Amino acid sequence: MKHLLPIILMAIVFSSCRKPAEPPTLTTVLISKEWKVSLAKDYGVTYTSFYNGMKFTFTADGKLKVNDGATIHNGTWSENPNDGTFTMDISSSLFQLDFISQQWKVTNASLTGINLVDDEISTTQELRFRNY
Repeated sequence: MKHLLPIILMAIVFSSCRKPAEPPTLTTVLISKEWKVSLAKDYGVTYTSFYNGMKFTFTADGKLKVNDGATIHNGTWSENPNDGTFTMDISSSLFQLDFISQQWKVTNASLTGINLVDDEISTTQELRFRNY
């Protein structure tokens, strides 16, 4: 019985020392749901209303579809986890889709939202996605 107590104590200690769960990758977050733009801003001017009703769908193979209710706009997306950037390239003549077709710096990514800023030294553009 004396020898059993140290074994039980060691088991308790080792089971409580688990490695914390890793945060989800941007890819995991993006492909998990449909998204909407909850904020689009440039030089303090908000353009969020231009994205009302648009659904963004990201697939694991780097494809992106934007459904504006009347037309589906196709594009591609990629991420570079080494420098924390995310790039979208959407084939559309719509101002609002042209505005977001660029490289962004990821400031936060969770299963409920993604926050991005332009990747310039003095960031003037901000883009946020939320679950649709």
